[in-house]
Amino acid sequence: VVVSSAAPGTPTSVIAAAGNKQATVTFTVPSSNGAPITGYLVVSTPGGGVDSTPNNPSASHVVTGLNNGTSYTFTVAAYNSAGTGPSSTASNSVTPLGLLAVNSRKTHGSTGTYDVPLLTPTNEPFSGNVLVEPRAIGSGHKIVFQFDNPVSSAGLATVTPVGVGTASAPTFSGNEVSTTLTNVPDKQRVTVSLASVNGTSVPPVSMGFLVGDVDSSRNVTASDISSVKSKTGETTDNSNFAMDVNTSGKINAADVLAVKARNGLTLALAAAPTISTTGSFTTTIGSNYFSEFIDSQAPIASAWGVVGTLPPWVTLNPVTGYLSGKPRTSDVGTSNFTVSLTNPNGSATQAVALVVTAAPPPTVTLLSPSSGQAGASIIITGTAFTTVGTSVSIGGVAAASTVTDSNHITAVVGAMAVTGYVVVTTSGGGASATSSASLFTLLPPGVGDYSIDNPPVLLPNPSRNPYNNPPLTHSGTLGLGEFTNPANHAYRMDPTVCNSTPAIANRWQQNIDIMQYRGQGSQDLFAMGANDALTYKFTAPSIDTTGSFSYDTNISSGGAQAPVFITVSKTPCNFDTSKVIGNTNYDACYSTNLGAGKMFWTTFAAPGYTECQMVKGDTYYVNLRFQFARPAYQGGSPTTTSCTTPPCGGMFTVGL
Repeated sequence: VVVSSAAPGTPTSVIAAAGNKQATVTFTVPSSNGAPITGYLVVSTPGGGVDSTPNNPSASHVVTGLNNGTSYTFTVAAYNSAGTGPSSTASNSVTPLGLLAVNSRKTHGSTGTYDVPLLTPTNEPFSGNVLVEPRAIGSGHKIVFQFDNPVSSAGLATVTPVGVGTASAPTFSGNEVSTTLTNVPDKQRVTVSLASVNGTSVPPVSMGFLVGDVDSSRNVTASDISSVKSKTGETTDNSNFAMDVNTSGKINAADVLAVKARNGLTLALAAAPTISTTGSFTTTIGSNYFSEFIDSQAPIASAWGVVGTLPPWVTLNPVTGYLSGKPRTSDVGTSNFTVSLTNPNGSATQAVALVVTAAPPPTVTLLSPSSGQAGASIIITGTAFTTVGTSVSIGGVAAASTVTDSNHITAVVGAMAVTGYVVVTTSGGGASATSSASLFTLLPPGVGDYSIDNPPVLLPNPSRNPYNNPPLTHSGTLGLGEFTNPANHAYRMDPTVCNSTPAIANRWQQNIDIMQYRGQGSQDLFAMGANDALTYKFTAPSIDTTGSFSYDTNISSGGAQAPVFITVSKTPCNFDTSKVIGNTNYDACYSTNLGAGKMFWTTFAAPGYTECQMVKGDTYYVNLRFQFARPAYQGGSPTTTSCTTPPCGGMFTVGL
């Protein structure tokens, strides 16, 4: 038997967490397609990043060589003996940040603020030489993290061991992030962690608090007492502020007594780590899953690991203890594994039961409104909507949508939409069922436009003129043209609203459904009089397609005559002759004595006139004015007649 292999599938759920000049990229592994995956290609944007372990088949890679202060995204492609598979979608954006220093900052009376350095590498043993804050806690210890680039955001600050001390919400200014520790007992060794500073993981920093340990030996001895005595009477400055343990601004007998009272005290050491988080978790397919194990002792020199095998969609960050991933339909069920945490003083384990449940199907209970034209926004009310992997269709046609919350979605009716059911589909729950509550009625362009007849009357559709027949008039008789869809009938409108000289005798408006019109060829011939106006109203398609419309008077033997001019505007009946191309009040594609015109909604704009660019999804009016010869000051040419004898008109063509 010969088994053929192919390149692997596409990695999914790519998540980046930045560090100092590097980022850790985790993802969900794809299918191997026959041959085992031997490694991954992790690419940074912008370039310059280097995958430090390119042949690593695991779902966690470290990218080095990044520039702190620069925003990066990452894509991942898997490879095996058959080749390299397709690249994933880009990860979240992260900005690496370098931690330069951590200080404990206190104010000493009126003499100013002074910093005790506390930065200790995270790979030092928990029982090792952490730096010590020797001053009394007072109103709290202000811990200041200093970075190599400006800080624009900061998450929570936490203190471990759990239950020892409280960290305030971080504040940031310039390159610094500050948090104030309260309720920290004397002789205490702790770790302070910051989450998501500019989206970057900040290594936890260990520090000690022992009042009177002015030489940072982690013990209060006769040497500390002697040092403080030797400075008695001095005003606090940069050379002696550590001896001012009561932060009064002057070293005095009270400082000496405070140190003497603690003679012989030693900074506490840590016990073996423990894991205080329960090992039972539940999540739903199709949703991003995040959890964190919390060590009840400070995790300096600690490493998280797995005893056994993680589910294929889950990764464990060895530094933070975060589990992350996005379960799929095939992951429904319970996965059992064990996590471990180790430091030089011992280790701890925690059994984990990770339950993945199927997502409930979405439901649609209300549409508001339940009818509308292309380009309209509707609010969909229902249940089980998710912000990840949710899509909407109207009558089987995809619609752009935004999930507001689990019960509401805003959708835009696309240019290709048809009357039909609104269906919401989620990656975990599938498609919503159809019902009367989810039925949407598509209204043709022009609904809401009324003719001057009372009650409103749709006038017959002007249709293509058979070459050997007379042109159709607006006499109340439906024409014999090829395209007589009622959605494209014309209205008789009020001519007095038009700004035109001489006054317009009759005005018509035809509402064009661009997407229904496509492929129909040249359709319309209006039998206009010499002082009539015609407006074509249409909505440019909101789909990503190239197309155009044109109006052409070169139709057949004699018959129709050109309009005196055409405007393309967002305003109907726009015949203001003061608006001339190049003037500041110009607001349309405006031409005089124009026999034919062509406009594109995606690909063309008249040089220098951005108003002539059609915006997808917006409504426009093609305004045509017919009349006899006009003087130049009225926008015409005295030697040219627009319409010598009726009928006047032309053909409207849509191309997609």
